[in-house]
Amino acid sequence: KQTLASVLKVIDTIGQAYYHELYGEGDDSPPASRAMALPEKSSTPAFITIADLVSCKADEHWNLLTEFLDFRFDDLSFSFSESDCANPLLMAHMRGLTAQYLQARTYADGIAEYLELATSLMRRKQMPPRLIDQTLSAYAGRARIEARRELASSFAQEGFGLNETQLVCMLFSPFVDHGHGLESFLRSCHPGMLVALPDLHKALSGSTAPDQVMHWLVDISGLSLKSLNNLYGKQRVNFDDPQSIIARIRAADPDKRRIMTVDPATGQAVAEMLSGR
Repeated sequence: KQTLASVLKVIDTIGQAYYHELYGEGDDSPPASRAMALPEKSSTPAFITIADLVSCKADEHWNLLTEFLDFRFDDLSFSFSESDCANPLLMAHMRGLTAQYLQARTYADGIAEYLELATSLMRRKQMPPRLIDQTLSAYAGRARIEARRELASSFAQEGFGLNETQLVCMLFSPFVDHGHGLESFLRSCHPGMLVALPDLHKALSGSTAPDQVMHWLVDISGLSLKSLNNLYGKQRVNFDDPQSIIARIRAADPDKRRIMTVDPATGQAVAEMLSGR
């Protein structure tokens, strides 16, 4: 008979497998311990679903919320996808950076594509139309997009200690597969470092390299040299691999959507799958 404790143990096993695939053999930091059950209790708690008894539609209580209680929705309230990060502002920012730096388009193009995904998710979750309009209006026009970009950059810096240069480096993923994408990354973003490409590979592989090269790698990535060495030996996730737990979790994301974008190589419209994960 399956109990809550056994379910939690299975979930923990999956979590540990995900952690191992994400960080690999070279990561020595122990994963956070999680309580799996309550062995001292004579019986395990039961889940009682009450979602059908409780109305969560803000529109039905709008006047009570905003006038009587003076409730105000902030940016974090627009977490339109349970599988998304807590700040959709940052997710939109990452899509904008992807369009600008990886696809040679504009930051605004990426924002428009992410708002297309956001709008469909918010409507599916039956968010009040006025809240959807409020969310989208924050990106209406070039000036507001730039303001949101600055706000997202500040959040990334304060919350994760990453500046925009380091976020762009993360999007390129130039270090995995023994630096397969490193030269392309340098040509796109740091052409002045192309001359140091052999030394960069030496530093990433753990060999002796000039100090200034190692310092540059740490500064540009926001990662320690040990983490960079670990990445250098890892393979890029193949999202078509059914054996990859990361690929399987992404494939099971209920909030992924196809959006229309532009192939930067051909200029033709193509469909691309966007995921909240």
